[in-house]
Amino acid sequence: MDLKRKASIVLLFLSLFGLGFGREFVFETLNEVLGNKYAGYEVDYIYSFSHWLNQFSYWPLYYSKWVLTVVVSLLFLGLSLLTLWVWHRKISYVKIALFFFLGIYSLSTLIFGMGWLIGELDQFFKLTRMLMEIPQSPLLIMFLIPSLGLLPKS
Repeated sequence: MDLKRKASIVLLFLSLFGLGFGREFVFETLNEVLGNKYAGYEVDYIYSFSHWLNQFSYWPLYYSKWVLTVVVSLLFLGLSLLTLWVWHRKISYVKIALFFFLGIYSLSTLIFGMGWLIGELDQFFKLTRMLMEIPQSPLLIMFLIPSLGLLPKS
């Protein structure tokens, strides 16, 4: 593996970790602002980032989390598949990884839908949220890169 490829892999992993920390910061901040709005009180925010969120009412902020979840999921998917491609240079591995990502997204959607249908959305949402943390972190690609490397070379 040449130096340029190694540097690309390091930068891609750093991007994945940076995206993960950024995601956590944004979602935790949104949760804090939403909790304060729900409870009906203002709080001095530690981060100036959260001050501008006060101009929005509760529901637009709440629904923005769903949009952000989709955006972050797609960013993690793209970065993860690119990292896998740069590492192994095999389109078949990228397809396998895509299958895993789409499988987790589909399972999460199915679990969420079941919770909605049977009226237990809160409980099922917790499970869905835990499951969605897998593809929204470097965890899945860190599992797939060595695992796929163990496949026969034929």
